[in-house]
Amino acid sequence: MLAYGGRAYSQQVCTAAGSDILCEGASTDTQDLSGRDNATVTAGATFEVKTTTGNGITLTGDGQLTYLDENVSPLFAPYFGLYVNNSGNDGGTPGGVTINTNGYLKGNTALYVYSQGSNGTSISSYNQAYGTYYGIHAKNYGGGLSVTTSGPVTGGDYGINVKQDGSGALSIVAGGDVTGSDDVGIFAQNGGGSSFDITTAAGTTVYGGTYGIQAINLSSGSSLKITADGDVQSGGKYGIYAINNGTDLTINSGADSTVQGEYAIKAQNNGSGATTVDLHGNAYASGDDAYAVLVFNGSDSSSAGTDLTVTTHAGGMIKGEGGINAGNFGSGALTMSIGGDVHADKFYGITAYNAGTDMEITVDGSVYGSMGGVIATQAASGSIKIHANGYVGGGGTAIYAGFTNGLSGTSVEITTGAASTVKGASGIVVGGNPPGSPKDGITVVANGTVIGNGGSGGGWGIYARNQSDSEVKIVTGANSSIQSSYNGGIGASNYGAVKIQALGSVTSQYGYGIYAYNSGSSTTITTRRERIGYQGYSRQEQWRRRHRHHGGRKCDGNVRCWRNRASVEWQR
Repeated sequence: MLAYGGRAYSQQVCTAAGSDILCEGASTDTQDLSGRDNATVTAGATFEVKTTTGNGITLTGDGQLTYLDENVSPLFAPYFGLYVNNSGNDGGTPGGVTINTNGYLKGNTALYVYSQGSNGTSISSYNQAYGTYYGIHAKNYGGGLSVTTSGPVTGGDYGINVKQDGSGALSIVAGGDVTGSDDVGIFAQNGGGSSFDITTAAGTTVYGGTYGIQAINLSSGSSLKITADGDVQSGGKYGIYAINNGTDLTINSGADSTVQGEYAIKAQNNGSGATTVDLHGNAYASGDDAYAVLVFNGSDSSSAGTDLTVTTHAGGMIKGEGGINAGNFGSGALTMSIGGDVHADKFYGITAYNAGTDMEITVDGSVYGSMGGVIATQAASGSIKIHANGYVGGGGTAIYAGFTNGLSGTSVEITTGAASTVKGASGIVVGGNPPGSPKDGITVVANGTVIGNGGSGGGWGIYARNQSDSEVKIVTGANSSIQSSYNGGIGASNYGAVKIQALGSVTSQYGYGIYAYNSGSSTTITTRRERIGYQGYSRQEQWRRRHRHHGGRKCDGNVRCWRNRASVEWQR
């Protein structure tokens, strides 16, 4: 028999009965099954190939090609352990490839499939696949492509490398470890498929020298979804790297998952749908100046996508020199819900930039950033809402909300829960320079502890600045504590009405307890005289030392009002 590469093999242990081929016995030669249309190859109980030349098995032909091994039959070869090439349909019989193997496959590529048939490709590998270059390498040009593993898959370059240009779904399910020592653990590109899913099982590890998982979706009609229930590791750039030019982009991680690399996760949606990142586990960035999680809809030069949602859960940690950087340049809302911990050693805990519609951030866990805790910038006409129910801290401002280039949104609302702590150089700052002018005003409601411990460049407990004639309203609850080391406990600046209701403790070591600057209609301050502190004196002594009016304006004690007439109501 003339075999693959023109060599006559003497140990051909595969015998045919029509399109059915049974392989039985041991061989040191390539099993050449070239030109076998619609062949079904079955590995018998004693079948194995261990050769020093060529491939373990070469199977080519038109129509449906199938390899079945339920008997743990090893295929060891210097080139391909198992090589299957489908040339297309066989007349009216759809072409495709099905592989279901329990055997240990080994070669420079352990398992290789090239399929042009309309029936697609299905690969199931339940034993070890080891390649000096590729573990599993598949190219599919018709129908769907699925790869399922339960044993370890290892490649010197790529663990799993697949390219889908067919019309069906692309699916990868890794039930065992996957290693791409030098390059990528799992690489998958979808050029025309209807959907694109990658799943790794709990207890597994996917490792790549450059990328743990690299997924590129070029199909405009397909979504991309990655679910990592096990660990994903990169020795270089990214743990998970996902580029989507299709519809929705989704990345999920399980509670026992840790994703790590120079950057842990990057999700870039250049398509038409929503982006969702839902992390139950950990994400660690080890790179210099690197954020652990990067999530973007489009870019500042190209709008793409709709909504962008980031969720982390209790028990999970997001950590790097930066925490989470989320930018929505799409047409929808930006929503973040932080149930776990976020820690940034050098930059911000959370950076959120929205050029879509509304923005809402909820922190039930903890967020810390060396430069600042939560930084929310609105570049659209929507609202900003921030809810802090846990801990938010930073070396700079703990919570900042503002608008780019003085743009005007609808409103800003910041609330803190009774058990919360917000602590930074300034605690809460709304409005920048220029501050913007939300037409429906600014509202800050603080029910917990807010601390501004910075020097002359900071030190506000709460400060809100607005350039419109809408209202600035600051409310602190009866059990709240607003503390300032320098500028003031509560500060407000506006061209419209200012309303401050401070029913909890407000103290400032050097500045005023409450400071209001208003060029607009009215200022109304409601507070408890004995709970406003100034410059380290007791509250009673502060009242005696600072009790005076300002230019006929009705402001008393540690409350300073400028420009407009103000009404101050003291409550006991």
